[in-house]
Amino acid sequence: METEIDRKMIKFNEKLAGNKHLRKTLDIKRAERATTDVLYSTIEVDTLETKTKIDLETKEVASLRQAVQEQIAAIEALKKDAAACENACDAKAAEILRELKNQAAESMTNSMDDASMISPKKYLSPGADTTLIEEKLNKSKITRSRWKIIQEKVTSEISVRKYNENREFIERIHQVSGTKTVMELIEAFNTQEVEHFAKIQYVNQLAEDIETHRTQCSKLREEIGKMKLRNDAVDVQKMQRTKTLKSRKEKSQEQEAHLVEKINEIQQTIAVLKPALMALHVRIGCKENQDEKSLRGILGEVEHKMAEIIHAMHAKSLRKLAVPELSLPPSLMNSTSSIPTISSDPSILGKSEQPYRYMGVRPPTLTLSEMHRKENAEEEYPLTYDELKAKVWRSGKDSTSNTSSSFDSTK
Repeated sequence: METEIDRKMIKFNEKLAGNKHLRKTLDIKRAERATTDVLYSTIEVDTLETKTKIDLETKEVASLRQAVQEQIAAIEALKKDAAACENACDAKAAEILRELKNQAAESMTNSMDDASMISPKKYLSPGADTTLIEEKLNKSKITRSRWKIIQEKVTSEISVRKYNENREFIERIHQVSGTKTVMELIEAFNTQEVEHFAKIQYVNQLAEDIETHRTQCSKLREEIGKMKLRNDAVDVQKMQRTKTLKSRKEKSQEQEAHLVEKINEIQQTIAVLKPALMALHVRIGCKENQDEKSLRGILGEVEHKMAEIIHAMHAKSLRKLAVPELSLPPSLMNSTSSIPTISSDPSILGKSEQPYRYMGVRPPTLTLSEMHRKENAEEEYPLTYDELKAKVWRSGKDSTSNTSSSFDSTK
């Protein structure tokens, strides 16, 4: 049993050395993971800083774009208002010319003779009342002229109001841009077109940089997720290993308690059997006062004495059989002559053919405290405790069978 425990402890020490190497590799991997985490964190901080800068630049560019669009819209509105004012002026001039022509025609017709004039009196009957017709014609002319005057007043007020609004707007644009005339404003816009184009190109470049940084961030996030999944799997494996090791530890503790109980029982049986063995030792014919000797020496002397007694009895039986051999026929004599002769010295026989079977056993190399410390160490092994026990038990059985076969051959 002690040899089995020694074998187990040798196996455990070997596995402990292998597991120490595995722990070193795990520490290296953990250090690499820490460095990668630091790198990823720095990259994320840099990307966030660049993103904030890009957002600020995009806001500035958007404000500039809005200002440019407002200026362009103002210029277009001014152009439209100027064209509308020109059209209105042309229409008004045409209407004034038309009215002047009509007035000239009416004055000419009034100065002409009544016979050559075209008047509604020609189409009236001689007995009709002409006063009502003339009143109606005059009223219609008055209403038509009033309508035209009101319409002209409304259009003139609208045009004056639009002109004042456009003038105020143009003055504001001149104040902002630092120009005095519309042509100077248009020339300044045309000169600044290159700068606006460069700013737009810079904004596009910043947008491309944002996209590249986003792709890099997405890749880094995927890698971080993979690392987290791997770490979760490693943690699960560690939990499973700790559970298995705890179960193995409990089993080993139970088996250790069982072995300790067996050892105590064996010690009790040895303590009970020791006085009987001492009595047998004295009865066989060995020396008395053997208390100082150990149980191993007593058993060796008993075994040696028993072997001498057995050999002496065997020699005695051979002597008794040698007397009737004289009266036997020659055929029986030939058959008995084939029996091998044994040396008559029992001490030499016992020493040569009956060796002491407990002299080759090695004492244990570990104490109980060291054995407990080694078994309680939390290490992972490729074999379970039951498999290791079965393996050691098989090897022990093979070794005992070999020794028993050699012992039988010596007998």
